[in-house]
Amino acid sequence: MHEWINRNTKWIFTLPTLAFVVICIGYPLGYALYMSLHSWRMSLIEQPIYIGLANFVELFSEERTLNALGFTFKYFIIASIFEVTFGVILALMVSKIKKSERVNKNRISFPDGSYAYCNGVRLESNF
Repeated sequence: MHEWINRNTKWIFTLPTLAFVVICIGYPLGYALYMSLHSWRMSLIEQPIYIGLANFVELFSEERTLNALGFTFKYFIIASIFEVTFGVILALMVSKIKKSERVNKNRISFPDGSYAYCNGVRLESNF
């Protein structure tokens, strides 16, 4: 038994996580896809009626949907360009910092750790 556990440790730790993901993400996603292929009202009396892809045809034939998709795509492109550009510039600036200037390097990553530090100080002062 001990040898079996050693050989299958990766599965023993992975399967509960996989089950959680399937239950919490896979089932709702699958059910939403199933219901998108039906015409239904939020009633327990009427059964959903299968209509196939008619909901999607109606969705993509509306001008509002196409405008929203166009705006989202433009926003995605512009935001990506800015984020990548400034990220690369910041990375180049940080990589040029000399070893004697590590304090400045830590200032850039300070917001990442500041929340945890402040909570630690706050909790310490309570006791």
